Amino acid sequence: MTPRIVSRSPGPTARFAAVVQQAGAPEQVIPWKDPARDPKFQKAIRENRVMTITLPTVGTKKDFGVVGFEREKNAAFLIFPNSLKKFAGKRIVGIKYSLLAAAKAEGKPVKAVAPKPQVRRALKAIS
Repeated sequence: MTPRIVSRSPGPTARFAAVVQQAGAPEQVIPWKDPARDPKFQKAIRENRVMTITLPTVGTKKDFGVVGFEREKNAAFLIFPNSLKKFAGKRIVGIKYSLLAAAKAEGKPVKAVAPKPQVRRALKAIS
């Protein structure tokens, strides 16, 4: 699936708090593998539940978001529980990271391995 190109020019905006109120608290996702090979991430893209947050590294510009998945450097991805169709084509401003949902653990928990007991050897007396 190819990513959709979303206009980044200033235009209609929406507040992040309003998006969270309508679509629920999002969860931040860090794609450790190619997003095209992650079925959960692809399902969220098809259902219009993904927001790309652009993190400017130069200057004094604030973080902003756009609905949809955009592959780029310095970006964070949020998955919302409900659709973001109402906010499509808008620039999402006023990002409050305190409104993010707590991350959920995935997979089996790893069991701690007990350390092996060390064998102490007696020193021989020098005669």
